[in-house]
Amino acid sequence: MTDKNDIEISPKNYVESAVLSQTVGQDLLARLDFMTTNPKRIAIVGCRSGDEIESLKKRYDAAVIYAFDTSIDMLDYAKNKFNQAVYVCADGIHLPIKNQSIDLLIAHFFLPWQSNLKILFHEWRRVLTPNGLVLMSALGPDTLREASENTPLKINLFDMHDLGNQLLAAGFSDVVADVDYIMMKYQNEIRLRKELYYSSIISDIDSSIPLPLSLTYEIIYAHAFSKVDYAERDQDGNIKIPVASLRRQRE
Repeated sequence: MTDKNDIEISPKNYVESAVLSQTVGQDLLARLDFMTTNPKRIAIVGCRSGDEIESLKKRYDAAVIYAFDTSIDMLDYAKNKFNQAVYVCADGIHLPIKNQSIDLLIAHFFLPWQSNLKILFHEWRRVLTPNGLVLMSALGPDTLREASENTPLKINLFDMHDLGNQLLAAGFSDVVADVDYIMMKYQNEIRLRKELYYSSIISDIDSSIPLPLSLTYEIIYAHAFSKVDYAERDQDGNIKIPVASLRRQRE
């Protein structure tokens, strides 16, 4: 969730305000119960305070987990809490990973702060192995539908079908997406504004625009597989097919 353009928010403030993220993160990882995957290398894009790392390590004990975030403070916080991962300061659109080196990529609440899904999904497909799995959560257009249209939002909202089409266009297959709705009720407007601000959902904690104490969040869950080998292009636009891919096809 942390974006390099955000005002730096302390991990403590984020953790105290990340009730929605923690709930949805647990639901997202629970979907792995129904998938027959045994990844050797896992990438978490936008790891924030590292809530998903321990759960993934318990699930896939032998896997190497790479946790990426653009906030050094968040990475330090996550590392101090759980040190059995490789922590890297990088954003999800320029991953310092070799082609076809990741078996499972987790992007929990990373998309709301991204604008170019075409580039993002092509990057993820580049790093995923053939049959590699991407598992993500995002926010749909009915999110905060009770709030004024003038509310200073920092997030991008995505339609479930558009998200699926973008994944298909990037070369993913077996795309599955579904929607859930969560109603959050806040004790008072001060608490509400703090949670939205420290979660990077609104840009102004002191805005004069009123907010209702009950807000709807449209949660999109999606997963897809990278079944086609990634083909790298050179500077002249020629496709370079990995030798390993040719060997697999001949076998």
